[in-house]
Amino acid sequence: MKKYLAMLVGAISTAAGAIFSACVACGPVCTSGGCCAVPGQSVVGPLVGVFGVGVSLFLHTYSPVFIVLGVAVLATGAYLTVKDRASKREAVRRHNAMNETKGCCSGGGNQCSEDIKSYVKEKYGQVAVNAAERKETSCCGEGTCKDAITRDLYSEAETAGLPVEAVLASMGCANPMALAALAPGEVVLDLGSGGGIDVLLSAKRVGPTGKAYGLDMTDEMLDLARRNQREAGIENVEFLKGEIESIPLPDESVDVIISNCVINLSTDKDRVLAEAFRVLKPGGRFAVADIVLTKPISEAAQQHLALWAGCVGGALRMDEYKAKLADAGFVGAEVEIVKTYSMEDAGGLIPDEVARELGKDGTANLLGSFVSAFVRAAKPGRCCS
Repeated sequence: MKKYLAMLVGAISTAAGAIFSACVACGPVCTSGGCCAVPGQSVVGPLVGVFGVGVSLFLHTYSPVFIVLGVAVLATGAYLTVKDRASKREAVRRHNAMNETKGCCSGGGNQCSEDIKSYVKEKYGQVAVNAAERKETSCCGEGTCKDAITRDLYSEAETAGLPVEAVLASMGCANPMALAALAPGEVVLDLGSGGGIDVLLSAKRVGPTGKAYGLDMTDEMLDLARRNQREAGIENVEFLKGEIESIPLPDESVDVIISNCVINLSTDKDRVLAEAFRVLKPGGRFAVADIVLTKPISEAAQQHLALWAGCVGGALRMDEYKAKLADAGFVGAEVEIVKTYSMEDAGGLIPDEVARELGKDGTANLLGSFVSAFVRAAKPGRCCS
């Protein structure tokens, strides 16, 4: 009778051990996807825990050796389950950190777009505030220095005579002046004009018979740009408030559209390109600098708010960019790589939590996934009069 009672107790204990071990291992990380839904979970801890409970209680009537063995295995199982629990909690923390716990795309659809737009406005508003105080800043990280994307874009000859605040507020990825080939008398529109450096440089090139428009959605940037315009004494400039998905200019009113590392920030690039096509005159030119992808990046990176504000999360692949331009009606689309990036550029460019999550190899792979590029296209001219 005693033997059967021990067997019954052992069986019950084994079942209880299974429940206990499973809860210890995955209780803290249950998600809508099911218990232990974190990738890379281990079942070794629970199994060894169950085996330990069973051995220690089911076999204890036969030999003291089994009692010692059972206790040892049970202790090992307990250690592994607790360790498993800790590793899963860390995995969840890292997963949340990669998505910044700010709700980026947590609701999908319009909510995703609004999350990104609000975050971008906040970041670039702070860039304008820092520039107005003559502090260097970065849109891509928490540091206060120019990151690898935005530094050394303009020559001293180009920036001579421009307010220092205009230079400090420049968050571009290349110099569109090297691409646009502006001529006197032309009308230019800069999508996402920021502190106004490219607008002011364009205004000088098109001369008093031409005009340069700057479009930005951030009040702080517009205030800074207008102040820079007054300080520079350039009159053939107008800064407009609005979004690049809905340009506040009439059809066929612009000769050249420029932009400097801004289109990647939009969550509706098809609309941006359609609007650009609409406001360009027949034969008008699309000449922008932007970040483009040379290979796909992870979904987590695409949804990371700091990577999006840093011009990487929302970047298009090179072939995708050209296809979207063609869909909008443009012809002759070209993408020319002007700068690549490596681990030496990681500081200030890749957020710390992303670098920790990806590790050295993963960070290097991410840095090798995007480049600065010139993107060219044209609106077809009228074939008949």
